[in-house]
Amino acid sequence: MKDIIETVPELALKKNLSPEVVKTCLERAIEGAVCEFFDIRDCDADVEDGVVIAHHHVGEDMGIGEGQWFYAWAFYGDVISVEYTFACFEGIAPVLERTEELFYRMLDDVAADELLKKWRKKVHEAVEGVIIAKGPEQIEIDLGDGVKGIMPRRRWVKREVSSYRHGKLMYFYVLKANRTGNDVVVELSRNSIGLPATLVEQFAPWTKVKPVRRIAGRKSWVTSDSPVTSTLLREVGKLLNGEVVEVVSGGIRRDGNP
Repeated sequence: MKDIIETVPELALKKNLSPEVVKTCLERAIEGAVCEFFDIRDCDADVEDGVVIAHHHVGEDMGIGEGQWFYAWAFYGDVISVEYTFACFEGIAPVLERTEELFYRMLDDVAADELLKKWRKKVHEAVEGVIIAKGPEQIEIDLGDGVKGIMPRRRWVKREVSSYRHGKLMYFYVLKANRTGNDVVVELSRNSIGLPATLVEQFAPWTKVKPVRRIAGRKSWVTSDSPVTSTLLREVGKLLNGEVVEVVSGGIRRDGNP
């Protein structure tokens, strides 16, 4: 147990989880392993105190005689709670091995859930990614965090397909994030109407920008509640491989110039 407990800070850093969450996973794993070992319904583990309190049910997982060894008045149906220190299990391989197995499984599950929550918050936002593979029907993108992005062919911009090369860093629009096993997969787009507006907002966070119309690869029209400079619009256009981005309001261009 001691060896596993000592890995908590390192695992928290590696999995991008708080030490408290990792500690809770370990406690649940210890409880699962101890319950299986004693064939009991439930128990409570405390990593800080280094103890497990096993709750035995007289007449089920504990005989009446054994129960009366703990308490002379024990009878069928009584619950007797017995405290064990972690040291009690140090030489018991089934408990240690099962604890480790359950712990890493829970840790992977929780880490994947947290990562999924993080990426679902990014839906309808623009994110950077590096193209790592290109096939006839989809492109794979490394988004960091151990997360893979997928851009199906229907999400490509025809005029820029030749620029989809291995190692190319680009901005993508997040459509959705799903979990497959312990992997988080994000569906991305380059032709969504919302990408130009999101990029303008990202580089001018004081503005509220909405998409109006887009001819992907050629021109986009957006509205903004604040003036946006031509320089910023050109920078966003460069990120879209030369696409023209225009801010309009009631049909009148607003680019921050007099």
